[in-house]
Amino acid sequence: MKLQEMVTSIQTKADFVAFVEALEDHLETDPKAWKHTSLDDYIEAIGDWVEDMEDTLPQEPTWQIVGEKVEMENEPK
Repeated sequence: MKLQEMVTSIQTKADFVAFVEALEDHLETDPKAWKHTSLDDYIEAIGDWVEDMEDTLPQEPTWQIVGEKVEMENEPK
């Protein structure tokens, strides 16, 4: 299943964990596809997103919302 398909089906913590594992596999097999190739850059981007989206996130974000953001940081350079 493609990453984009996986992220739309995330409903549980287990789904999210499987998605993160698929991201790890993707990074190992195709690192050039990643916009943020260092952990520092990736974490900074996610932190910036959370800070910017503070007012628009639901009080309790779903695993799918988190997965969508994690996947967005995998967009091509």
